[in-house]
Amino acid sequence: MTQEMLTQTVAEALADVKLPQSTKAELAALATMPEVLEAAKVVGRWIWVTFPSKPSQECRAYLKAHKYRYNPQRGAWQNACGFFTRRAPYDPRVKYGQIAASTYVPVPDKD
Repeated sequence: MTQEMLTQTVAEALADVKLPQSTKAELAALATMPEVLEAAKVVGRWIWVTFPSKPSQECRAYLKAHKYRYNPQRGAWQNACGFFTRRAPYDPRVKYGQIAASTYVPVPDKD
């Protein structure tokens, strides 16, 4: 799939989704990195990425470049998508739930 086709497909998929524009933009960016997209979850307005083991150097570099920060207490790479808050005394995954990012953005073919 070409980059132009991927961009159009993602834009169509996100058109009717009720999320803040900044969260939609981050989800669209994830489409370029299927390894990260498959591990990503939407938690409230934030995007969290959790891996069963340490991700590859390429994957960590991608996350850092897109302003994800690793939270060792939650065991997740997190992007606030512009909605910064103080640390919650509860687990936001319990309060807001978590929805797989691939629900919103189709996972592109790996070839």
